[in-house]
Amino acid sequence: MVVLGTLFVVFISARGVAGFFTDLLWFQSLHFGSVFTSILTTKILLGFVFTAFAAIAVITNTFFADRLAPRLTDLGPGEQVIMRYREIMASRGRWVRMVFGLLFGFLAGAPAASNWRQWLMFQHGSSFGVKDPLFGKDAGFYVFQLPFISFLLDWMFATAVICLLVTTAVHYMNGGIRLQVVGRRVASHVKLHLSILLSVLAFLKAFGYWFDRYRLYGSTRGVVGGPGYTDVHASLPAITLLMYISLLAAVLLIVNVRQRGWRLPIIAVGLWALVAFVAGQLYPAAVQRFQVSPAQSKREKEYIERNIAATRVALGLDQIKVEPFAAALPTASAKSSTNLSNARILDPNSAYDGFKNREGVFGYYRFGDGNGGGLDVDRYKIDGKTKPVVVGVRGLDPKGVPSSWETSHLAYTHGSGIVAASGNTVDTEGRPVFLDSKSIGAPTRTGIYVGERMTGYAVVNTGRSEIDLSPAKTPIPTSYDGDGGVALDSSIRRAAFALRFSEWNLYGSDLITDASRIIYNRDIVDRVSTLAPFLQLDSDPYAAVVDGRITWILDAYTTTNAYPYGQTVDTSGLPRASGLNKVDFNYIRNSVKVTIDSYDGTVKLFVVDDQDPLIQTYQKIFPTLFQPKSAVTPSLSEHFRYPQDLFSVQTQMWGRYRIDDAESFLQRNSAWEVAQEPGIEQKSVPTSTVPSAAPGLVSAGPGSSKEPRVSSYYSLLTAPGSEKEEFALLRTFVPYNRDADTRRQLSGFMTASSEPGSYGTLRVYSLSEPLPSGPYLVSSDANQQFSSYLTPLELAGTKVLFGDLQLIPVGQSMLWVRPWFLLTTGNTTVPKLDSMTVTVGKVTFRGATLEEALAKALGTDAAGVTPTTVAPSTASGGTASVEDLIAEAARLRSEADAALKKSPPSFDEYRQKIDQAYEKAAQAARLATGKPVTVTTTTTAAPSTVPSSTSTSPSTTANA
Repeated sequence: MVVLGTLFVVFISARGVAGFFTDLLWFQSLHFGSVFTSILTTKILLGFVFTAFAAIAVITNTFFADRLAPRLTDLGPGEQVIMRYREIMASRGRWVRMVFGLLFGFLAGAPAASNWRQWLMFQHGSSFGVKDPLFGKDAGFYVFQLPFISFLLDWMFATAVICLLVTTAVHYMNGGIRLQVVGRRVASHVKLHLSILLSVLAFLKAFGYWFDRYRLYGSTRGVVGGPGYTDVHASLPAITLLMYISLLAAVLLIVNVRQRGWRLPIIAVGLWALVAFVAGQLYPAAVQRFQVSPAQSKREKEYIERNIAATRVALGLDQIKVEPFAAALPTASAKSSTNLSNARILDPNSAYDGFKNREGVFGYYRFGDGNGGGLDVDRYKIDGKTKPVVVGVRGLDPKGVPSSWETSHLAYTHGSGIVAASGNTVDTEGRPVFLDSKSIGAPTRTGIYVGERMTGYAVVNTGRSEIDLSPAKTPIPTSYDGDGGVALDSSIRRAAFALRFSEWNLYGSDLITDASRIIYNRDIVDRVSTLAPFLQLDSDPYAAVVDGRITWILDAYTTTNAYPYGQTVDTSGLPRASGLNKVDFNYIRNSVKVTIDSYDGTVKLFVVDDQDPLIQTYQKIFPTLFQPKSAVTPSLSEHFRYPQDLFSVQTQMWGRYRIDDAESFLQRNSAWEVAQEPGIEQKSVPTSTVPSAAPGLVSAGPGSSKEPRVSSYYSLLTAPGSEKEEFALLRTFVPYNRDADTRRQLSGFMTASSEPGSYGTLRVYSLSEPLPSGPYLVSSDANQQFSSYLTPLELAGTKVLFGDLQLIPVGQSMLWVRPWFLLTTGNTTVPKLDSMTVTVGKVTFRGATLEEALAKALGTDAAGVTPTTVAPSTASGGTASVEDLIAEAARLRSEADAALKKSPPSFDEYRQKIDQAYEKAAQAARLATGKPVTVTTTTTAAPSTVPSSTSTSPSTTANA
């Protein structure tokens, strides 16, 4: 057993050394060896210093305790152990103290190495140029200095407590403390020693209170983050008083040396405990309850305003440009808008099966994680024009690889190629149109050795050929000709990797030669996290062809939760894979863009926001790790996207922090929130619906709660008031819902530009009352309007999948565009584009193509020519235009809604008016299209919503 135990310990130790050695080799292979050694050196230095300090403190105190041991001649029967202890220490005391001190020092000091980041930031911290309003200190003090100071004080206090306990025990063993005797139980010299240690504790506590004042910025007592009225007017004075009491206690402990007993220290400690309870707990609670709560808007006004200003700066919301948006109905001339010509038909969700089934080729290839993710929206210039493109990388799927070591690690080593499909066109069968590689840059090397969720390791340049994919999509042999990975050119290296991965073949296989290289840490997120663990990474890496190479692009964030008066962000709405879920933060910047070469794994970190004090600090700490923004090539910057995780945080927080006034902020009178998710699958349409909601509201039902929020999406658009097309993110808002999700009208939308010249520009377009429908209502109304078409499909076993519901601004007007896909239930074929819908106001038009749907919606044919049709007669004997008929339909719908508001509701009048409204809408559709239109009546369903006055027709209209 001893031999086996020894071998086990040796193996574990050897694996640890091998892991350390191979980590160093990996950093060096990426030319970042200095980053590894810098972090390692800092850890060793901190561990050594803190270990030495703790060891010296223990050894010194135990030394004096032994030297001050009194002579004892009248030991009682229970104190013989003291003599035996002193006999042992007489000859071995020095060594016992050294061993014990070093052991304790290591246990107390080694964990300090984990604070290497705080120490380096303390050393190199930059200024924010912003003073906090309470103490007048630069925000950098709270971000860079205070964390390490707090750790240091807490560590010193804990170490002093341990020293006090150890010293007391040694004095007892030496007989300086004798609890069994009558009279003076603590020798005078012991009292002096212990009083000094207690005084040190009191001084450390006083220093702790001094810095506790600054830690009030972590308070969550008020209605917003940061110190509020109670913290400033109750907690802060209490902390200051406790600091002075601690200083008084320190003095009394020294004075008490000349006094008999421990009366003065007991008084000081009792006073401290009383004040800590009364002033530190009861008084702030009373102020909060009896002064703040009854007049919260008045008491907290100043602190709410501080929080609003700080949060806007910390989250980049202060740079948002707010503009009014009329949300008018588009005219026929909108058909020529580039926003509509570039409206995206494909999105990652709807296109995934098409990529997988038509471009996956073999079972050992996959896109992304193989579960529906891994496709991204980008833009490329095709035939001289910028077009939306859906892109995916054909990565390696380990589940499809034969399960021998040779095939898994030497033959099937990589994925192959990047696949792109046009974002705004489909083929005649309604399926993705895949682009030739030349259209997106024709990469010279298509091997994907580093990618999304790639695990394990690959050994290249071995005696076994690798499996690649030819242009004709057939398997062909290949060999690696890059310099990625680590060379296996020595027995020591091969042995180290064999230990690291617990694989004998890495050392003993004849297929591995001195020319072989091992590629590991192949997942792009793991690769960047290992290099820069202090950065938080976005959940959605994406690939682009840049200068002929398939390059992964990953957004990295700098964050802190110490920005004065900043509001901590709720990250519950972010994807699980987001690195922002791993930290609490109230400040964020997308300061770094990371690129990873898919072939050789080269990592580059570009600082794109050099005004961020956090990244300035990291640049000082790791000068070789980052590259300046000037090193970004134009071909790379053309593929930078404003990151969705950051945009999600900003849109979520903007809903409330758009408000300037403290009272309105508290009441949320004009707050927004992100719009409700409209859903991507058809849901059964009820046969009857009884309206129950108030005008403009939708009942969420008993026990309802907040619904999922709509995701942002990338789109090529021309912003209102601009003449330049840009690739941008867009996300919509609805008015704030205090309880259930009952308010679903569109209150505004935010865009974020990804264009090189205007990258990062945030704009909010604010709508005024009466508000039009938001995405949930648009989708719900469209589903109800076309229920006679959708329901039979559902009953027949055909699933209807909805693509992104896209708000398309056209000048100061807008419409909604959405593709519909069909997929037979249980079928593994690619979803087929069935139709496109265009929603104008509250009327949805459906066509086989976007052009057809637009022609119906805007009164033009597919070529943009107004069709010649006979207009129906009006009641006055003249002819009515499409606009007149839609207006008449809207009037009839309003009268129908008024009938529902009567007490009791007049359902017969409602049905009569709504049927008349449907007929007017059908006439408008016939006039616009020149085609027969089926009128849907209300005999089976009644709408549950009342349209806003900006709507031009009923929510359930002709099947046009």
